[in-house]
Amino acid sequence: MRFTTTSRVLAAGVLVVGIGLGVSACGDDDPAATAGGEPAPTTSASPSTAPAAPTEPSASASSATPASPSPTASAPVEPVVPECTASDVRASFAHLDSGAGSRIGSLAVLNTSGAPCFVQGYGGLSYVGEGDGQQVGAAADRDPGTPVTRIVLPPDGVASSEVREASTGAYDEGGCGATEVDGFRLYLPDETHALFVRHRTDVCTNADVHLLSHQAFAAG
Repeated sequence: MRFTTTSRVLAAGVLVVGIGLGVSACGDDDPAATAGGEPAPTTSASPSTAPAAPTEPSASASSATPASPSPTASAPVEPVVPECTASDVRASFAHLDSGAGSRIGSLAVLNTSGAPCFVQGYGGLSYVGEGDGQQVGAAADRDPGTPVTRIVLPPDGVASSEVREASTGAYDEGGCGATEVDGFRLYLPDETHALFVRHRTDVCTNADVHLLSHQAFAAG
């Protein structure tokens, strides 16, 4: 009967050990493990983004735009005065004086254009005749007695050139070839269109004989 009691004690001890092992196994279970033995996936939270520091305003943005300088008043522009042309004037001749063997006269131009224009220097001057404007004899020589200046003619303003004519009497007939002419052909300075000025007189047809001279235009 001793054998039976000992067997029961051993059986009870085995039972207690088995219960303890079962409890220990239950305590070792990982709640995060899956049924297949693999660890459960985990998700990590994204790191929070730190707020950006406020930016300093740029120097160009904060600086004030400089004020534009006030426009300077410009001086008034003087109107451009053109040079007189043949269509701007009317020409005439007047006898002034006579001397030994010569005559002095004034060749004048009147501004009839209604607007200012100017003359400067010498024109072109010669005798014309034959009733067709053909030049007769030598063209006028330039007399430096009047300085060259710019003469502005307002409407109805006048400029004049002194003209000196030598007499044909100082030359013999063979060397002069005297004839009567109808008047002058006048070119204003820098002009290509001529004006006719009536002035009947005797001149030499020989172009080597210089009877005519004139001065630069002057005011009045």
